[in-house]
Amino acid sequence: MQVFPMSLDAPGLPFALRYKQAAKTGVLSLSCTGISRIPPEVFQMTELNRLDLGHNEITEIPDEISNLLKLEQLWINGNPLRELPASLCKCAKLKVIDARETELTDLPRELGRLKQLVEFDLREAPLVPKRAMRAHSVEQLIAHLAHKDTRLKLKVRLEEAMCEGVYREISDDPDSRALIRRLVLACFVQFKADNAEVKSLIRNCDRLFPEKLDEPHGGRRSTWDGAKVGALAADIRAQFIVIKRDNERKRMAAELEIQMRCIYYDAIDPQRVEGIVKAIYELVGELDDVRFLIKHAASLFPPTSEEVTGPLIARNIREMQERLARERAAAIAQLLKALANLYPDTEPVEVAALCEAVVALFKATEDIKNLAADVAIHFPPDFLDATDAGPVAVKKSFVHAKKNPLGDK
Repeated sequence: MQVFPMSLDAPGLPFALRYKQAAKTGVLSLSCTGISRIPPEVFQMTELNRLDLGHNEITEIPDEISNLLKLEQLWINGNPLRELPASLCKCAKLKVIDARETELTDLPRELGRLKQLVEFDLREAPLVPKRAMRAHSVEQLIAHLAHKDTRLKLKVRLEEAMCEGVYREISDDPDSRALIRRLVLACFVQFKADNAEVKSLIRNCDRLFPEKLDEPHGGRRSTWDGAKVGALAADIRAQFIVIKRDNERKRMAAELEIQMRCIYYDAIDPQRVEGIVKAIYELVGELDDVRFLIKHAASLFPPTSEEVTGPLIARNIREMQERLARERAAAIAQLLKALANLYPDTEPVEVAALCEAVVALFKATEDIKNLAADVAIHFPPDFLDATDAGPVAVKKSFVHAKKNPLGDK
């Protein structure tokens, strides 16, 4: 009688044989074996690249999972797992996690460090809404967790900077330390999503935070309520914006000086440049206008340095902005007319809404003109298809055609 070898996935296969085979293949399957905990031998198999623990009674994954540095696939589906360990992030080569039909309600922020993860199956897991709304896309989920992870690290860094710097004399006092932590949280409410700004806040905390927490709002530290802490955080935010704006103006002033020297070469006295920039700043106060000036400096400055005055530059900026605005409006009108011709049976207000949504993705007026000339190429012939595909599809089609003018695929 011929005897066929037992499959490695067969429930009755002895564990010792499974381990022996896994040492050769890098694949270990303990699925459907009825185990309630992961055998400690598993965490000694550091060459594993795939681990299948599906359809068991496992309730937790020990931190020792981090020993499996070469692990690429982890199958834990069909287990009553309530949480994943933060240490799983050390399995940096993970590409697939199957966590279907588990009892996971949340995910550790540290999983945002799994940059190679391409599949994270969480179907039928009772995730909290803030995680569930992103679970359909592994990219969105990992980006969300990575953001949370970074924010937590920045909170720790800010607290450390405050305790080691401006508040080092009071940080050992329990009431003061508690207030510092509350102030950190209040600052993160003010600095909502911009991590670059938070990093700048950390670098400048000795400059931005008051030396004494009893000033200027008054009262004992232990009696500060949420409104008082929030008010102090709002003051810090306001000071930060002023400093940031001043620093940006200084940076752009230096850039503007460089632009002027490039335009006039040796025909301008270097000592005059700083005075000219100061005169321009007195009339061109908005940072967006200064950025515009730097971008279009070659067109906005007169032929000779002797002609440069603050009022002249301010007038030239205004006139060019008005001209560019007129040109853009004309290009948009041209696109709207082309779309109306493409979709003659559609309500004008709907066509206008589509046009507005599309042009919001185009900065260059010339691109809008070219898009208007080729609407039949970049827009679907049916209006409903155009709205279903959305403005991004139009932009992608245009960008592809622009990069491949000969129609190369």
